[in-house]
Amino acid sequence: MSTDAEQQLLHHARNGNAEEVRQLLETMERNEVIADINCKGRSKSNLGWTPLHLACYFGHRQVVQDLLKAGAEVNVLNDMGDTPLHRAAFTGRKHVAVICSFFGLNNILLCAYSTFLSLSSVYWRDFSLCIALTPFVEIS
Repeated sequence: MSTDAEQQLLHHARNGNAEEVRQLLETMERNEVIADINCKGRSKSNLGWTPLHLACYFGHRQVVQDLLKAGAEVNVLNDMGDTPLHRAAFTGRKHVAVICSFFGLNNILLCAYSTFLSLSSVYWRDFSLCIALTPFVEIS
């Protein structure tokens, strides 16, 4: 069951309202409000997506950073089996993918993709990011 705070977090992450997200995260840290930072949306527009999925998909860099710093799970899956990185890749948000790599992205070999190179080629047709991320992620 989602709380009002979780619904607000999903809404603000989707819309890139960095200050509102930051305020919610601070109230959560002070235990003034109980909410799951990895909550999953239940509405048609965000079904099964976490705030991090939404922020990555829409390219809201500051929101992504704030969520990850607050402990959002970088490898969380949505209902279709996609990580936030997959959603960032789908919309070509390279800067978001790089941010995710610094926060413990440890398995980018999910879903139907066999390597990060295939993920990159499928979505961006750009291999420069794959090369840039190679030192930071484990590709096996």
